[in-house]
Amino acid sequence: MNMTVVSYALLAIVAGALIPVMAKMNASLAGAMGNIPFAAFILLLVGTLAAGAVLAVSGAGLPRTMPEVQPTYYLAGLVVAFYILSVTFLVPRFGIGNTIIFVVAAQVISAAAIDHFGLMSTPISPISLQRMAGIALIFLGVYWARS
Repeated sequence: MNMTVVSYALLAIVAGALIPVMAKMNASLAGAMGNIPFAAFILLLVGTLAAGAVLAVSGAGLPRTMPEVQPTYYLAGLVVAFYILSVTFLVPRFGIGNTIIFVVAAQVISAAAIDHFGLMSTPISPISLQRMAGIALIFLGVYWARS
C-alpha cells in the first residue's frame, strides 16, 4: 500500500478518534460553566488560535487579496458551530457513544448522497448495491451498539 495513503488513513483515524474526546471535553466545559453557547465559543476561539498558529508556522502566509469564492463556502463555519453546539448539548443528555454513533451514521448517508448526485462539485460516485449494503451494515451496527 502507498505510504501516502497509509499516512492519510492514520491522520483520519486520529482525527476521528479525537471527536468523542472533544465532545466530552467541551460538554464538561459547558457543565462547569453552566453555559453551552459560551463553551462552544471558547472551543471555536481556541481552534481559531490553533489554526492561526499552524498558519504562522506553515509559511503559507496570508493571501495578498481575498480570492473570489462562492459566498456559500463560508457557511461551513455555521455548520461547525451547529455541530459543536449540538454535540455539547447532546453528550451529557444522550451519551458520547449514542451521539457519535448517530453522527457517524448520518455522515455516511450524507456522504453517499453527495457522492451519488455529485453535489457541491464532487465527482459522481453512484450508490451501488455494495455501498447500500455497507450503509445497511452501519445502521445494523447503530442498532446493535445501542442495544
